[in-house]
Amino acid sequence: MRDTVRVWVVPVGATPAELARCHAVLDAGERARAAALGTAALRDRFTVAHGVLRVLAGRAAGVLPQALVWRPGRHGRPALTGPHAGLHTSLSYSGDLVAVALDEGGPVGVDVQHLPPGRDPVSLAERFFHPEEARHVADGADAGARADRCTRLWVRKEAAVKAAGGRLWPNLAVPVHARDVVECVEPPGRHRLADVPTPAGYRVAVARAGDAEYAVEFYPLTLADVLCSDGSMLERGRDQVVKSLTALLERMLRPDAPVTEGTQLMDELGLSSSLALELLLELEDELEIQIDVEDLDEDRMTTLGDLADHIVANSTPR
Repeated sequence: MRDTVRVWVVPVGATPAELARCHAVLDAGERARAAALGTAALRDRFTVAHGVLRVLAGRAAGVLPQALVWRPGRHGRPALTGPHAGLHTSLSYSGDLVAVALDEGGPVGVDVQHLPPGRDPVSLAERFFHPEEARHVADGADAGARADRCTRLWVRKEAAVKAAGGRLWPNLAVPVHARDVVECVEPPGRHRLADVPTPAGYRVAVARAGDAEYAVEFYPLTLADVLCSDGSMLERGRDQVVKSLTALLERMLRPDAPVTEGTQLMDELGLSSSLALELLLELEDELEIQIDVEDLDEDRMTTLGDLADHIVANSTPR
């Protein structure tokens, strides 16, 4: 039975609520990187892309999206650490699309590129690509065809480099045209390539380490699909916070009535500030998270649901 690489392609357009939900699962470093970008459009695209990756990877790993930790490799390619290190991930975004690839069998790379309008890439191909690929690009019928050929080659090269964990520039001359398996030069190794169906104006390719054949499962989804409540680890993550808070409050305070999301923590349960701190510390231990309490005040924890929303949006994995 062949292994399977799963690839999702998702538009980055987001409603304010969807953007907030993506932002809620990012770690502190990702939020800082997003905030440093120069325009709102770039910040939003980064937030959606990394939020989508976390939600999809969290669903595959069966954990909260916030519980996942990536560490950069030698040339910057991030890899999951700890108990989830066996899940290999790759992320790419260009224009208005995000591409995510997941593979449990080995290192994987995915790349999406928007076709550059009005740009004739012949000189680029002649300078950086293998000579046979430069000729292939130059033989395109018009500027659009040449841009298409160059972009198809580019995404294949970059996908292979991402799977290899190497640098792009030393590998640009590696021939990938009409090849299922290619040999990267830095670091050296064989990688199997596959083209992925994409919307008009884009090209996507995926690569997997080794020369073994694999199947590609392709999921063209909307952001709403990714965040849908019937399957999203983001929603199930909040549900877990609510469930844990409910159990802890019932054990700590033994209320007369059942605790629900609408239960007033102070007015109905008499939750004091010291008990609230004890509650949060126990929740951190149970879910293996760290909760940012700097902005947590009485207005943000009127009900159990209010407190759950704050925890989901302001916690990071330990």
